[in-house]
Amino acid sequence: MIAILLGCEEEQEPVADFAVIGVSPDDGGIAIEVDPVFLRLNADPDMDRCNTDTIELNAINDDGSVAFFVPSELSLQEEEGNLRVAGLDAFLNGWTYAVTVMGGENGCADVDGRPITAFLSTFEVP
Repeated sequence: MIAILLGCEEEQEPVADFAVIGVSPDDGGIAIEVDPVFLRLNADPDMDRCNTDTIELNAINDDGSVAFFVPSELSLQEEEGNLRVAGLDAFLNGWTYAVTVMGGENGCADVDGRPITAFLSTFEVP
């Protein structure tokens, strides 16, 4: 009996969309001490496109509208794979905060140019 093995190219898994895959503090959670917010991404961000114009930190009202903008700065922690969103002022007790990542053509993108999937996460500071 002769066996012939044919080399078949393995089917490659499709590349996942560029996305936020984790956030700290947890979405909908209560943050006793928060500073900064961390976003875990599934690819390396293009820091020219992932900036304070495309990633915002805001205090929000009960109806979800923006109460006030929180000035912040972004930095990449390459070894942890996190994007650090640090408010320049202390978070105020009694407020709910939202971190918003803008997707689409004018939003945050990875180093390969793939736009991120839009993302919103909220947390409360009691």
